[in-house]
Amino acid sequence: MARLLINSKSLLTPLTGIGRYTYEIVTRLPREAGFDYSYYYYGKVTDKIITSSGSGENKSLLPMIRNILVKNQFTKGLIRGMLDIRSRLFSDTYDLYWEPAIIPVKGIKAKKTVVTVHDMSLHLHPEWHLKESVSYFNKNFWDNIKNADYIITDTETVKAEVAEITGFDPERIKAIHLGINDGVFKEYPQDAQDAYRSESGLDYKFILYVGSIEPRKNLSRMIQAYSSLSDSVKAEYKLLLVGYKGWGNDEIHQLIEKDKENIKYLGYVTDEELALVYNLAELFVYPTLYEGFGLPPLEAMACGAPVLTSTTPCVQEVCADAAEYANPFSIDDTREKILTLLQVDNARNALAQKGLAHSAGFRWDKTAGAHYDIFKSL
Repeated sequence: MARLLINSKSLLTPLTGIGRYTYEIVTRLPREAGFDYSYYYYGKVTDKIITSSGSGENKSLLPMIRNILVKNQFTKGLIRGMLDIRSRLFSDTYDLYWEPAIIPVKGIKAKKTVVTVHDMSLHLHPEWHLKESVSYFNKNFWDNIKNADYIITDTETVKAEVAEITGFDPERIKAIHLGINDGVFKEYPQDAQDAYRSESGLDYKFILYVGSIEPRKNLSRMIQAYSSLSDSVKAEYKLLLVGYKGWGNDEIHQLIEKDKENIKYLGYVTDEELALVYNLAELFVYPTLYEGFGLPPLEAMACGAPVLTSTTPCVQEVCADAAEYANPFSIDDTREKILTLLQVDNARNALAQKGLAHSAGFRWDKTAGAHYDIFKSL
């Protein structure tokens, strides 16, 4: 049986972004035949899937190692070097290594390597990212990607970017759309919505944004668009922001503080809570400047929320005609689209129905199956 090693370090934090993607794939890959799976966690290899919500030693030790690496840049570099040497000297050789997080771990020995490149924003827009992230990308991405045997992207848009920027053979790149967990992200009965509204304190109508608070999400313009609505509209519809605090967002938090009566920041919530928040939203707005895919609009659609998003190529590829679009660089266009959807119930309801039908085509089982087919072909 072929041996497949999967870098699973992203599972050691709350599951968003790459962590969510990795978890949904590894838990759905077929177990009955084909591969003997192993999981790599900062130098530790195990046959068990470990997450931040695990138990015993795994729960305390591995996330602790992860936190040390993330919080201390000197320690991060030192330990990465040590793990590289350890892997080169002592690790087994695997038939296949899958790296779900763009940059393969140096020193892992495998006959074939598959790398998922979610987007090229670190290269195209370094100004949106932390300096250390850009530095690590530039130091490690370019040489390592040349050694990959196959690349997976989340969209055709990113596939084209990767091929053009890296020169990688497009015949060895496959775009596979991501999925949503329809057991969680779905329409909930009214009594469940009412119960959550009561216990969460979300006892008001709101426009919703979900995602980290970071530069490329374009929240500054969205908040300005919302703030320019009439007082009567803002009194009826608050703006609710859900997600990690992120980085590079001092201006955004200042804008929130200026209108804290109407703009609410909820922070991170569990998937189960998030699904109910989507259900309660009058309108979901996702004004991003760049994405490799963009899961929140699809999740919102699956929960019955009408979606207004940006005209960025990846988002248009994913949402097709099931969303309304605004120019992400135009505060006026964003404001007018928000106002129209809030004031015209028929338009909002029709958009919600389109979204429900469209989101049904995106499922993690389908995504995992496409990954498995690639692994088998190699």
